[in-house]
Amino acid sequence: MKRVWMVCAVTLAIIFFVPFFLPDEAEEKSGMDVTTLHIALWDYDMVSYDKAVIEAFETSHPNIRLEVHSFNSLYYESSLESLLISDTAIDVIYVNQLPQLRLLKKYDFPLPLNYYIQRDSLDMSSYLAPEVFRDPVSEQYLGLPYRNDRFLLYYNKTLLDTLGIPYPASPISWDAYVDYAGEVAAAMSERGMEGKAVFLFDSPGHQMCYALGSPFSFKEDSFELLRPGLETFRTMQENGMSTDLTEMDRIEGMQQMFSSGDYAMMLNGNWEMNMLAKGFSGKQAAFAWGVTDIPRTDINVPITAELWQSPLCINKHSTKVEAAWEFLKFACGPNGGEIMAEHLVLPGYQSPAVLNAYKEALGKYGVDSTLCLEFGAVSQVPSSEEYALQNDIYDLYERALLGLDSIGESIAAMTALRDSWNSGP
Repeated sequence: MKRVWMVCAVTLAIIFFVPFFLPDEAEEKSGMDVTTLHIALWDYDMVSYDKAVIEAFETSHPNIRLEVHSFNSLYYESSLESLLISDTAIDVIYVNQLPQLRLLKKYDFPLPLNYYIQRDSLDMSSYLAPEVFRDPVSEQYLGLPYRNDRFLLYYNKTLLDTLGIPYPASPISWDAYVDYAGEVAAAMSERGMEGKAVFLFDSPGHQMCYALGSPFSFKEDSFELLRPGLETFRTMQENGMSTDLTEMDRIEGMQQMFSSGDYAMMLNGNWEMNMLAKGFSGKQAAFAWGVTDIPRTDINVPITAELWQSPLCINKHSTKVEAAWEFLKFACGPNGGEIMAEHLVLPGYQSPAVLNAYKEALGKYGVDSTLCLEFGAVSQVPSSEEYALQNDIYDLYERALLGLDSIGESIAAMTALRDSWNSGP
């Protein structure tokens, strides 16, 4: 009897414990060592396209696995900095905003890519503005474009249909937009609806892009150009048309609030279409939605849409550079481009085939693809000094948005700050 129990015990031990010490099944089948890349990005579980690209890459490259380190988009830059000064071995970093490339350069992170681009004859002509990622001194590419963006006006068709209000005109001036938002807000109030006519982000950079409709030079342009936008956003808050920014306090889940269906309109980047169509964490928006161009100061003057690019960079100190380069070529090339297009995200790689896939995907939702494909300017990587000035200006802009300073006081403070910055120490 003891022998029987002994045999049973040994058998169970083999069944339950030995698998933990056996080679990975994929590695065993392929007969190759498996390389694990560590990558840093944001909001991985909220959107669908990053996961789709990564899963497709792992399927086509069974000898390479990707371990994702995901952070909240609101705190991504501070999370990146903590990551860069830690001992965590990150091989690839997704850059959310261009100033983060400045941060990577500060920590000597980006691998120069010219050798790999030339060696593999990478087609750079399918990227709109890859020169943004070239170091001005070495002329080395420090990243490849992964995602392109611009700002749009989203509206909740289901809510507007319920109110019996036509969809927003296109083009529409800011004055007409404020009047329209007032009409929607009044109709929502009469029906006792929750939510607001307009959802605004607590993000000065976004607000400035919305209001100007063209790039703004923090070093040269008059801050009086910001007055109409500040007056517009203050008016909408004070009259109950939009979310009150004093209550936002950079709340968790801010990106998801429009998809709740409680808001009639929102200004945001074209990445929002992925979230509405494919869903936050796999949950699609439960209402019909539409997209049009952002309001403008003069409907007879076209908007100069600014191209925002998000690149991928390789850690120059990585011991897995070749595997990381294979991933960049896939994610930032035709394979990743077609996957992103199917998920309603504008890829950095824009060959005719990828663009056709993108237009076809947008067409299923009734979206005019020209809204997302026309750009008049390209966002640049700021220097460390410019970035510091930009952040200080944002702080003053936000004080005016929140009503802590008058608009005139804020503009005067911005001007004085820049004068001091230009005069040097």
